Amino acid sequence: MQKKGAIEMSMTTIIIVVIGVTLLVLGIRFVVSTMSGITEQQEGIQAMSEQKLAEMFGQSEKALSLPKAKLEIDQGDTGSVTVYVRNPSSETLTLKYKVNLDSSPSGMDRAVDWVTWTKSGRPTASGKGYEDTLSIDVPNTAKVGNYRFTMEIDCTGISNEDLCVDGTSMAFEVLTVTVKGT
Repeated sequence: MQKKGAIEMSMTTIIIVVIGVTLLVLGIRFVVSTMSGITEQQEGIQAMSEQKLAEMFGQSEKALSLPKAKLEIDQGDTGSVTVYVRNPSSETLTLKYKVNLDSSPSGMDRAVDWVTWTKSGRPTASGKGYEDTLSIDVPNTAKVGNYRFTMEIDCTGISNEDLCVDGTSMAFEVLTVTVKGT
């Protein structure tokens, strides 16, 4: 009888070891597949982040880049946004940009007067750029609502077709300013 008990005990041990190894292999396989999926997602997110950071810090391929397209400002306050200007052509150009008011609440046609920026051009080598601060000083009398401004490369004196075609800028950005009541 002792031999029969020993055989049953060794069979039970073998079955438990086989089940344990099977569960261990399945568990390791699950962890590896989960981690490989996470690694792929992390690489994708990192690539997107690097692209967005490059655009935000002026390393974008665009001639005009505005990392923040919306701004909220209270009546009587000032807000600012950074504008990046880059020369995508193969020659050195004197680049500047201009700001236009596209839409505003009724009677606020002179809202572009609230905006200050560097209006003089800067000589910019091929592939290089500069950053400028666009400041918006909203008066207390401004109407609450959305104001849409367009920034574009000023084509005065530029014949480069990478930037201007028939005097029209090929590079522009839109900034929406929401004026809130105080």
